[in-house]
Amino acid sequence: MESPSLIFSGGLGPMGYGVPASVGVSLARPDKKVVVVVGDGGFQMTLQELATITELDLPIVICLINNRSLGIIRQWQELYYGAPFQVELDNPDFVKLANAYHMQAKRVDSPDDILSAVKDALKLNKPVLIEVIVDENEDIPLPE
Repeated sequence: MESPSLIFSGGLGPMGYGVPASVGVSLARPDKKVVVVVGDGGFQMTLQELATITELDLPIVICLINNRSLGIIRQWQELYYGAPFQVELDNPDFVKLANAYHMQAKRVDSPDDILSAVKDALKLNKPVLIEVIVDENEDIPLPE
């Protein structure tokens, strides 16, 4: 079995990079499975790429982490300023949005369901969005 590859933007943080990059990877390497993990804030910066993905029928699996906020920004603001400032998001229904672009979509809210959702999506060999609901106060490990 061939080992997977990882494409990332140097700092792992520019919002809006993931979905367009996944389109480029899928076009450049049509023999590869493409899974992109993107936050809800960054996704909304380039969600129009769903039109490109579905029009070209690119078999990209989008794992959308929905914490209803700009999570990393909230976390840094709480760390340095004691409170977040304007980072909460009033998100659309991402499953309905994907369906509007003629893309299959699923919402999961349990860590136990994520792996099976991704495996099922990869078997379809079609564009799929998996919305992963997470706690809005969940932090990630930060560099010191």
